[in-house]
Amino acid sequence: TALSGCLVWLVLPKSIKRGEPVVRPLAGIREVVGRPIVWAQALVIICAYCGYKALDNYGVYAVQVLGMSHLEAAELNTYASYCRPIAAVVAGLWADRWRPSRLIMLLFVCAGGAFFMLSSNILATATTTVVVANMLVTFVAVYALRGIYFSLIEEARLDKHITGNAVGLISVLGFTPDIFFASVTGRILDANPGAVGFQHYFLLMALISAAGMAITLVLARHISVSKVRS
Repeated sequence: TALSGCLVWLVLPKSIKRGEPVVRPLAGIREVVGRPIVWAQALVIICAYCGYKALDNYGVYAVQVLGMSHLEAAELNTYASYCRPIAAVVAGLWADRWRPSRLIMLLFVCAGGAFFMLSSNILATATTTVVVANMLVTFVAVYALRGIYFSLIEEARLDKHITGNAVGLISVLGFTPDIFFASVTGRILDANPGAVGFQHYFLLMALISAAGMAITLVLARHISVSKVRS
C-alpha cells in the first residue's frame, strides 16, 4: 500500500493546471451529503461488504458442519481465494459492456440464492461437493461485487468536482461492517452452535443480499430517470 502511494505521488500528473482555481477539499461535502444517490451507493457497498465479511466464517462452517479437518478447511479457503482476481477482472470487463448496476443486481441475486440454499434444509441431504459448490458461488459473486461496486459512481454521472468527497463518504459508510459485522454474526453463531446457528447466519446473508439487490434496483431507476431528464 505504501509503495502504491509513492507511485501515485510520483507518476500521476498534476490535475491542477496554471490559471485553474484551487478547489478546497471539503468544498463539496455539503452537496454530496444532500444527494440521496450517494447514500444509496453507500448502502449497496454495505450489503456487498457484509458478504465479503461473511466469508471469514467459512472455515469454521467447514469444520463444525461439513466435518472437515482444520487443514482441509484452510485449503478450501485458500483455493477459493484464487477466485478473487479472476472474478474481479471478469466482472470489470463485463461491466464495461453492460450497465454496472444490472450486473451488480445479478451478482446479488446469485449470492443471495446461494446463501439461501445454505440456510435451508434443501442441502441437508446433499453431498459435500454440492454444499461447497454453493459456497464457491458466494465467493465468486462477492469478489465480483467488490471489483465493480464503485463503478456506480461513474454510472450515476456525479460531477467531477465532488467525486472525491463522494468516494470518501461512501467509503466511510460502506466499510462500517468492519465495526459491527463480527459482533452481530458472532452472537448469532454463539446462540445456536453448529448447523442451526449457521442456517440463521446464512439466512441473514440472504436477506442482506436481497436488500442490496433492491437498493441497486432503486438506484438504477433513479439513474435512468436522471439521464432522461438531462
